[in-house]
Amino acid sequence: MKLNPREGSLFLDPRRAWEPYEPSPEAPWDAARAAHLHRRAGFGATWSQLQRDAAEGFEPSIRRVLDGEAQGPDGQSASTYAETVEAMRQSFLRRPAMNRVALLWIYRMIHTPHPLAEVMTLAWHSHYAASQAKVNSPEAMLDQNEMFRRHWRAPIRTLHKAELADPAMLLWLDGLDNVKAAPNENLAREFLELFALGVGNYDERDVKETARALTGWRRTDYQPLRAAFVAGDHDGEAKTILGQTGEWDQDDVARIVCSRPAAAGHVARRLYRTFVADVEEPSPALIAPLADAMRVDGDVDVARGIDLILRSRLFHSDECRGTCIKSPAMLAVGAIRACEAFRPPVDPAELEIHLTHMGQQLFYPPSVAGWRGGLGWLNGSTVLARANFAAWFAGPSSGLAPGHFQGLADRHGWKSADDRLAAFETLLLAAPIESDARESLRKTTEPARLVQTLLSVPDGQIG
Repeated sequence: MKLNPREGSLFLDPRRAWEPYEPSPEAPWDAARAAHLHRRAGFGATWSQLQRDAAEGFEPSIRRVLDGEAQGPDGQSASTYAETVEAMRQSFLRRPAMNRVALLWIYRMIHTPHPLAEVMTLAWHSHYAASQAKVNSPEAMLDQNEMFRRHWRAPIRTLHKAELADPAMLLWLDGLDNVKAAPNENLAREFLELFALGVGNYDERDVKETARALTGWRRTDYQPLRAAFVAGDHDGEAKTILGQTGEWDQDDVARIVCSRPAAAGHVARRLYRTFVADVEEPSPALIAPLADAMRVDGDVDVARGIDLILRSRLFHSDECRGTCIKSPAMLAVGAIRACEAFRPPVDPAELEIHLTHMGQQLFYPPSVAGWRGGLGWLNGSTVLARANFAAWFAGPSSGLAPGHFQGLADRHGWKSADDRLAAFETLLLAAPIESDARESLRKTTEPARLVQTLLSVPDGQIG
C-alpha cells in the first residue's frame, strides 16, 4: 500500500495539514471519525464509546483521549484498574518471569482507561528498542516499560536522560563495557542515529566524543540487573560534541542533542509514523511545521506534538484513513476492545503466542532499530498468522463465552445483516469495504464469522 496524494491533498499542503480540525458539513464529527481517533490513539473503542463521542462532540472526545477516562472499556473504574495492575506487579516481583511481564502489559493494553499512554509506550519500546534476548532480566525490562509509561509525553530530553541511565539499555548497547581507557562506541552511535538525531546530523568525531561522555556505568548486580554510575570510572576530560566543548557526561549529551534543530524533526517523524501514516516517509516540508511547533527551550515538547497531530485537519481528513498498517498489538488489542471481549476474557497467554507469530513478541524487538513497522508487518507468514488470530479470536478456543458476538449484536440492536456489517466495519475497519466483497459479507449472518472475515481481509490490516 502506498500513499498517492493528488493535487489539493493535505499531504502536499503543510500549512493547511496542521491547522486545527473543525467539524463542518464537509467533514462532520461523527462515529466514523471518533472510531478513527480511537483506532490510532487508543487501539479501538466500544460501540457505546463511539455513540457517546459522536453525540457529545469533538472537544470532549479529544480531551478524554488525551487525558484518559474515569473507567476502562470494560466498565472497571480507573482506581480499580490501577489496584489490579499493582497486585499483578507485586505478584511478578515475588516470582519474576518474562512471560508474566508480557501478560501484565497485555492486561494493561486491553483494560486501561488511558489507552493513548499504552500506544505511546509501544512507540517508545520500538524507538528505544532493547531486547530481553540479551538483557536477560525480567525486572529490568519491566522497569524500562514502566519508565516509558511514566514519561510517555514528557519532553524528549527526559526520555533521553532516562534511557542513557537505564540498565536494560546500557547492557543492550554495551554501555556497561564502555570504559575511559577504551571507549565502546555502540551506545553513542545508536543514540545519535536512532534515538536522538538521525543519520547525517552528526559525524564520527561526535560518536567518539559522545562515547567518552557516556563512560562510568558499571553493573552492580546480575539478577535482577542493576547498574550504577561510578564517578572514578568516568572520563572527566573535556570533549567536543556537536560543536560544544566541556567536561560532559550523559546528562550533558541529552542536553546538547536536544538543542540541535534535527532533534525535533526526528521526534516529529516518530509521532507522524505512530499516528498519521507509516507506509511511506513524510516529506521534509510536511514535517517541518510540526517539528517547529515542538521546539521549546532547547528541548522537544512531545505532548505538544501529540496534541497538534490529534487535533489536526490532516489527522481527521478522509485521506488519512487507511494510511497505517496495524501492528499485531494494534490489531489484536483493538479487536478485543472494540468487540468488548472482557468477561470472560480471551486467554492472554494464547494471545501472546498469536502476537509473536504475527511478528511482534513484546520485549523482543528484532534489532536496535526496533520493529520496521508499516509494510514490514506483512509477509507470507505473518499474513497467515493474522488469519489464524482472527479464527482463534472469533472461535471457541479463545476463551470467550459461546455466542459472544451474537450477544454483542443483540445488546446494541444490530438486527439486520446490514446493521451488523455497518457496525462491525465502523468498529474494526478504516473505511467500509467496497464492491463485490461487501456484497458477499452482507450475506454473512453469523456475527462471529463476520468478525473473523473482517479481521482477515486486506482492509482489516490497515487503520
